[in-house]
Amino acid sequence: MVLYELFCITRPAVNATRTSAPVSAISVARNCGKTILDSKGVVVDIESMGLKELAKPIKKLNSKHNFGYWWTMSFYSSPTVQQELQRILRLEPTVLRYSLLKKSDKLNHLG
Repeated sequence: MVLYELFCITRPAVNATRTSAPVSAISVARNCGKTILDSKGVVVDIESMGLKELAKPIKKLNSKHNFGYWWTMSFYSSPTVQQELQRILRLEPTVLRYSLLKKSDKLNHLG
């Protein structure tokens, strides 16, 4: 198994504030986590960085976005899961940007 880190920016709700729950981010993270777990992977950490202003506006689906929910997910999985995650994130309309990084080659066995 390989350690990956997913960085994602999702579209906020129309009436979102800095303290409101990131409904779209939670939904995308749940779908990604389910895909990882279904393929016998392990989700290590999910971290929300909150609603932030983007450096420059992102256009997606004929809308311009100046803010987005930033979050990361660290997980162990096989390399084939990476392709499925990229497909899911590419097709998800609430995802503005994502990056999938390979952090280490092998799972270190404890014991």
